Amino acid sequence: MGRSNLNRISNLRLFKLFQFRWAINLAGTLPRREFIYQGEFDEELFSEIREKKLVQLLAREMIETEPKWLNYEFEQAQVKIDVGDMILE
Repeated sequence: MGRSNLNRISNLRLFKLFQFRWAINLAGTLPRREFIYQGEFDEELFSEIREKKLVQLLAREMIETEPKWLNYEFEQAQVKIDVGDMILE
């Protein structure tokens, strides 16, 4: 198996994981009977639930990917340089 095929398999597994997470959170939920109140579709309730689920999904995604986009060593060094500059001013 070539490197290209391994990358495709890895990407496919990652994509399936993301789809599974979206499904668990119902972030892309469709209207259901639960959103019908007194014979009418409750758009406000539907939007509220959808927004809450999306916020949960984004929060989880941010927590899981934070180490990839934040370099703590660089940030720590930058803070030390900034504090040193403020002291010398």
